[in-house]
Amino acid sequence: MQKKNQSGKSLKFKLISLSLFTTFLFGLVCAGVLKYIVNTQEKAQLNSFEAYGQNLSDAIAAQFFERYGDIQAFSISPAMQSSNKASIVEMLNTFSAMYGIYDLIMLVDTNGGLIAVNHKAPDGKDISVESLYKSNYSETPWFKAVMTGQ
Repeated sequence: MQKKNQSGKSLKFKLISLSLFTTFLFGLVCAGVLKYIVNTQEKAQLNSFEAYGQNLSDAIAAQFFERYGDIQAFSISPAMQSSNKASIVEMLNTFSAMYGIYDLIMLVDTNGGLIAVNHKAPDGKDISVESLYKSNYSETPWFKAVMTGQ
């Protein structure tokens, strides 16, 4: 028979209650710690994605800046400012080989007519460009974008 103390509750009941209360308290603490860890990990992931996005944005901006610099270098070349088609084509071949990222460089007038185009790829192989001289580019999306300042 269980002995009851003065409050009328047995020692067994008190021990079970204390164990349950302690287990519940530890469970609450663990849930709080888990929530803190999950929030910390989410913030770390968001910061990581934000840093990745910023790095990607910086890399893209750097490429645009470099291409803008390339165009400036192209435009101040005496060969590009001459009216000698052969010297312009030779300079375009040189630019293609030197920069290595331009497969085809076209110099087009403000009416969409092709003035000159490189006929050598960056690796030095010949490119068939004769058919390009037969076209007018005034209706192409890229030409319209350039002419409207986009």
